[in-house]
Formats: sequence, structure tokens, C-alpha cells
Amino acid sequence: MENGGDDKMEIIAYEMKFHKDIIEQSNILCIPFEEKYFPSYMCIYNECFYEMRKAHLPCDVVERPNSIVYPAVANLVLDSLKYRMAQQNDDGRWPLGWSFGDDKGLKRLQTKYETYCTLAMLEKLDRFDMIEK
Repeated sequence: MENGGDDKMEIIAYEMKFHKDIIEQSNILCIPFEEKYFPSYMCIYNECFYEMRKAHLPCDVVERPNSIVYPAVANLVLDSLKYRMAQQNDDGRWPLGWSFGDDKGLKRLQTKYETYCTLAMLEKLDRFDMIEK
């Protein structure tokens, strides 16, 4: 959007169209978000991810060595990073510890998310100078 000096405004709009074949059918029911269901959503979310959320380590909280709290917990952070390094799979990814599901599409999505988590872990290890170069 541009605003010229003559009080005229130009608006540029783009249209996106899907020009491929129909996506394979799924048994997943998608419904729009409704505020009235939010407490139910939160309950389901909390039940699903409770185990994952309670497993935080110092390295999950302290993102950088220049963090204000790092000097006080440096040994804990470095030990927890070593622990995380030991969890790396043989294929190089870090496992999530939980599954998206058995559907082929969900398995692909999980692989992509594990790849994202792996890149984030490698960046963190690099910030803490724990990757050989």
C-alpha cells in the first residue's frame, strides 16, 4: 500500500488459486474456532502435551550464553545440552518424544517438524560453542 502526496492511495491485492488435483480425502474433521469452545480446546491440549511440557531442562529455558541468568546456571545448561546431544537419533534428527499420528500425511508433517526442531537445536548448540568446526 502506498500513499502519494495527492491523498490518493493505491491498494494492490493478490489472488491465490489452487490449480492441482483434489487433495486426497481425510477423515479429519475441521471446524472453525469458536471462543465458546476454548476451555475444551485448552483441556484437550493440556492433556495431550502435559508429558512433553513437564520435561523442560535448563537449556530449554536459557537460550543464549549472554543471558542474564546464564552465569548462575552455566553448568546446568551445559550438562542439559550434553544430555540433549545424546538424544539425537542416528539419522541426525532429535525425536519429539510423542507422535503426530499414524496417518501418512501426519508422519510427513512430524518429520518436517522434527527437522525444524533439529535445526533449532543445532543453532542453539552453535550459540553455546558446542559444535566442532
